[in-house]
Amino acid sequence: MARLQELLDEFARRNGIDALEPGDDGRFHVLVDDDVRVACFERFGQLCLVSELGRVPEPGPAGRVWLERLLRYALQRMKHDRGTPAVGADGAAVLFARCALADISVGDFEGRLEDHVNALEGYRRALAGAAGPAPARLGPAVLRP
Repeated sequence: MARLQELLDEFARRNGIDALEPGDDGRFHVLVDDDVRVACFERFGQLCLVSELGRVPEPGPAGRVWLERLLRYALQRMKHDRGTPAVGADGAAVLFARCALADISVGDFEGRLEDHVNALEGYRRALAGAAGPAPARLGPAVLRP
């Protein structure tokens, strides 16, 4: 946890935001725009980034279409993306990414965070059925505590 705290403190200083403190769940939360939250935490020496994609619809035709879109989009991104979609027992779908924490710099973290947010936006568009241009690259300037 100490390495993650150091990394996030440096990230906050570099981006002119208040220091991040862990939430009730023990995770650090970075708010990007108004509807994108990235939970950052450490597990077994890995930096983990998790964001909610949405709730899986109830079983039936709508749920099947939603899951098919999720899996198709995941397959398309497989070669270029570090994120993995997953569905928890509570029915919440998330985008999960991880990397070794030991050698990551604040610049690496910013890049991983940006990649995660861009992938999340792409997944959300795919799940909504919206076809559109590739997600805009989001830089640290849009980050808010």
